Amino acid sequence: MRTNFFPTFASSVISICGYALLPLLTMISLAGCGLIGGSDPAEHIEKSKLALADGDVDSAILELKSALQQDPEYGEARWLLGGAYIKAGDGISAVKELEQAQALGFSDPLIKTFVLEALILQGGFQQVLDETANLDASIPANSELLAYRGYGFFGLGNQVEAENALAQALQLNPESITARLGLARLALVRQDFVQAGVDLEEASKISPEDPRIWYRKGELELLRKDPVAAEAAFNQAISLAGYDMNARLGLTSSLLLQKKYSEAEEALASVLRKYPNHPTARYYRAYITYQSGDVERTKDMLLGILKDMPDHSSSLLLISEITFKQGNLEQTIEYLSRFIAIAPDHLDAVKLLVQLYLGEGNTEKAIVLLEQTAARHKDAEILALLGSAYLQSGEPDKGSSILGQAIEIAPDSADIRTQLAMGLLASGSLDAAVTELETAVELNPDLIRADVLLVMSNLRSKDNDKALDAATKLLNKHPDEPLPLNLLGEVHAIRGDHKQARSLFERALQADASFKPALSNLALLDVAAKDLISAEARYQKILSIDEHDENALIRLAWLEEQRGNEEKMRQLLENARVYNDKALAARLVLGRYYYRKRDAGNMLRVMNEAKEIDANNTDVLFLLGQAQLLNGMHAEALATLKLVAERNPDQSQALVELTQAQLLSGDAASAKQTLNQVLSAEPENLPALLTAIQLAIKERRYQDARLHLAAMRKSYPESLDLDAIEGDIYYNEGDMKLAIIAYRKAEERNNTRETSIKLASALLNTNANEEAWQVLNSWLAQHPDDQQAQFALAAGYQQGRNQEQAAATYELILSRDPTDARALNNLAWLYLESNDPRKAEAYAERAYKANPNRPEIIDTYGWVLVKQNQSERGLELLQTALAAMPDNPDLLYHVAAARYASGDKGAAIKELEDLIERHKSFETRSEAEKLLSSLK
Repeated sequence: MRTNFFPTFASSVISICGYALLPLLTMISLAGCGLIGGSDPAEHIEKSKLALADGDVDSAILELKSALQQDPEYGEARWLLGGAYIKAGDGISAVKELEQAQALGFSDPLIKTFVLEALILQGGFQQVLDETANLDASIPANSELLAYRGYGFFGLGNQVEAENALAQALQLNPESITARLGLARLALVRQDFVQAGVDLEEASKISPEDPRIWYRKGELELLRKDPVAAEAAFNQAISLAGYDMNARLGLTSSLLLQKKYSEAEEALASVLRKYPNHPTARYYRAYITYQSGDVERTKDMLLGILKDMPDHSSSLLLISEITFKQGNLEQTIEYLSRFIAIAPDHLDAVKLLVQLYLGEGNTEKAIVLLEQTAARHKDAEILALLGSAYLQSGEPDKGSSILGQAIEIAPDSADIRTQLAMGLLASGSLDAAVTELETAVELNPDLIRADVLLVMSNLRSKDNDKALDAATKLLNKHPDEPLPLNLLGEVHAIRGDHKQARSLFERALQADASFKPALSNLALLDVAAKDLISAEARYQKILSIDEHDENALIRLAWLEEQRGNEEKMRQLLENARVYNDKALAARLVLGRYYYRKRDAGNMLRVMNEAKEIDANNTDVLFLLGQAQLLNGMHAEALATLKLVAERNPDQSQALVELTQAQLLSGDAASAKQTLNQVLSAEPENLPALLTAIQLAIKERRYQDARLHLAAMRKSYPESLDLDAIEGDIYYNEGDMKLAIIAYRKAEERNNTRETSIKLASALLNTNANEEAWQVLNSWLAQHPDDQQAQFALAAGYQQGRNQEQAAATYELILSRDPTDARALNNLAWLYLESNDPRKAEAYAERAYKANPNRPEIIDTYGWVLVKQNQSERGLELLQTALAAMPDNPDLLYHVAAARYASGDKGAAIKELEDLIERHKSFETRSEAEKLLSSLK
């Protein structure tokens, strides 16, 4: 399938012709018209006639303007000036002069015809129809007016009515050149070149020296792709007309198609001298400049045209080619989109734009454009692209069905059959896919892609013998090419014959020393042989060929992980991400790494990028949901993980994560239902058991939690989490003594950050503050960069009323990450409680600016402002936070207090009464009761 429609100029020229203005009427002889007025104006008029006879329209216009300067009410001069403007192609000025001539009382049988022609020139097609709405189509004298009515319909895109009007005009006057030319124009647009030729021959019989006919003949020859004949026709039009701008532009076009650039430039020069701003002339000059190799100057010229005429189709098409070749695909998409809006049936342009959309993963736009185009054109390639787009969007059945329609149109297309096979593979129809691929290979033995897919399809269906046979046949057809050697090597590797595989991979490198797949496969064999040094050398070789190779960077990162070089592993993966905007695999590996490290911010950043690359990828969505959970984005995580679960109802891991999202979103009932779904299918599913324990603890069903823990002990007796979970149950029951014992046992078996934080929390709750702080400081002595442990220590100091140490620890966290929301937020509270409201406001504002959408941070900032006597702004912020956490009792108290501070005592009392009635226990209940008592 073609991927580039830019190699030739023909399509551009044709599109120009396809959108050219309708032809000008040749100025009729006015020699017999009587002149009136003084001698000087008459002299100017005589000179204008001589200039027109010589084809010098500009001089004629100057003479007529001079006559009108001397006698502004000279009707005939205005009539003649209107005609000259028509010949110059200036419809707007022509209409103005012709209407003034009529207003001055000048009359001529042709004046209405001239007005209609001028309106056509300026694009006033509807006005032409309005002017001729009551035309008597039975009077022969109206034939020219009726013909122009047909031109009006044509300009508005109504070809049926245009043809009717032109046929009626021809019936009234069989010798109407205007009607004949209009019908020829219709035939050209329909690409009925035979009928166009017939119409032009009939016109030639009537008036063989009419330059308009020769102009249309030139246009016809251009569409027939005969630029030599077109050149002769345009030259004839020029010789008959004296000067004719459209004919000279047509001549330029025919010369350009013949690559006669010097002659084309010469023909174009006369147009540009007279009409330096004519868009088609400027476009041709830009094209000649482009052919000379001056791309940047060409681009500047085209941008100048598009500034004046944003919808100039040919300029849009050529600038699309330039930006495409320069690799600026975003601009190419923009310019092609604008071009297709004007020329929606330019199939080559549509095909390229679709491939650009698909390349950037925008299947939705591709499908919309292809559906619109396929409705008008039964084109096999358009249907094939549409089918492929549906495959890419995750609809293999629909994609395969449309590709089947494409094959009905082009049954011998091996390429389309190969695409259909890909769709069948995606939908799991392996046998049908193999059949299509075998047919594709028969139709085009040189289509390597079909051969390769045939081998891969057989491997996928576990038919290694057929895969070996297909790969051997491919190598026989292309014995010296690296791809078949590499493919056959892969088949042998899968069959376990590493020696033969290695030999074939090495032969592939002999054929092409820079063939990266063979290098990568040899590295994999080295890894299997535990020769990591050789594997690394091969991956480094790949990077010497392409320093941004995503797979090599990922594999090197894996090698560093095996060696325990975690930071180097992370940096290699980040390099793969930075070097490749579309590096999905690297982002998935990074996402999993950041999840293991519980690095919420980096994980969310990476997974949002991955979603931009492929928003329908299940792995991407699953990891994005996990990232959203880590970042406290519970509503977003719930929506994302619901989508994953809907697409993969049997994937237990996705269901367990969905349970977490449901729990954190406050939907315990749905969480239980999802958990039961998992545990009924997999009673020993560890993540599900852990979540079931978590849910039971949350709902204070401690006996159920112990039952799930017992099931864990039975199925996973070596699990290091068992003692810590037992501690969680005791902790939530309020038995801190037993919780501390359980956490101590967990710490002895597997000392982790989480265990240290839980043990410290339990100690703090028994007022063993010094011991709690010591637990966390001991952990940090071994893990000084652990931000979460640092934060737990700061919060522990704060809980133990050691405000000085708490502040110092929060400041330490901020020295490493000045935007850490939790540290900023808690420092604000600390200084507020320490009666330092200015510092509190400064930290609260920093936290808010860094995280303007987190309700707990908005709450802090709003409350600090209320305490700073900025109650209106504070209340506004608190209400924003309340919209996100409508049932948070402490936040409800803040809102009620802010209402009182803002002067709304009645609302404050009502809200406080409702709060205390509905919520029996919350941190600020005593403060709420105290405020309510003071207000009554």
